[in-house]
Amino acid sequence: MTNDNHSCFALTAHSSGEPSKLYTPITLMNLKGVIAAEAHAMWDTGAEVCIISKQLADALQLETAPGPSARGLTGSADSLACFAYVSFVAGGGIVTVKCAVVDSYVGGVDYSVILGLNLIRRGTLAITGGDSGITLSFTMPATDIIDFTASPVAIPASIVPLSHGGERLKIYSGLDAVKIMNRAVPADRKQ
Repeated sequence: MTNDNHSCFALTAHSSGEPSKLYTPITLMNLKGVIAAEAHAMWDTGAEVCIISKQLADALQLETAPGPSARGLTGSADSLACFAYVSFVAGGGIVTVKCAVVDSYVGGVDYSVILGLNLIRRGTLAITGGDSGITLSFTMPATDIIDFTASPVAIPASIVPLSHGGERLKIYSGLDAVKIMNRAVPADRKQ
């Protein structure tokens, strides 16, 4: 649920060099709007829901409801979970999200919030990288869909073919690469 009385919800995180992790600073608030906290969040497109630590939920005095146990990536990191609604505040906007509250998870002390698909699917998430680092931006409501594979990529004639160890490498469009890969799969393995 989004609070329509507020402006656009937007988050941005920047890093430089070769980061091992990219944290997004975020403000969380209980639904009564009387207690707020600053936290570091990680984005996880493999998480079905947003996750917050029990320590942060307790600090925000969130009302929780029982939930199932949660499993980590390896399937061996069981953690008792409950659910709570929390408001995220960013860019002048407020969005309320149902979060799993867990006793512990891989994040440890580095971050106490995981931003999952129940938030991501409501907006637009963009990650760009380059020599100067990585920038991650998110905004709600969602903007136009960004799909870099929707149309064939035209490669200007001015681009010089790549070479590796004296061998010239040819650049293919995504569609051509798929056709080449399909030809390389034995007939008995095609679906």
